[in-house]
Amino acid sequence: MTSALETFVDALERSPEHQQRVSEATTPEQITALAADLDYSVSARDLRAVSRDLCATWWPWSEKGHAWRRGFFGG
Repeated sequence: MTSALETFVDALERSPEHQQRVSEATTPEQITALAADLDYSVSARDLRAVSRDLCATWWPWSEKGHAWRRGFFGG
């Protein structure tokens, strides 16, 4: 995991407000926009690469399965 992604995830873990925004995301771009708002450079590709490891309940793909997660990231 990249250091920007790691620190973004750490920031999310400390903020129920940001967790809520992530859980409501319908596209990876909404999550990367939140990262940018918080001054982290995180790409959809970064997220997709580690999405299996991002399993907190507030991630949009949590408990939705591999096919759903793949669809979320556009295939």
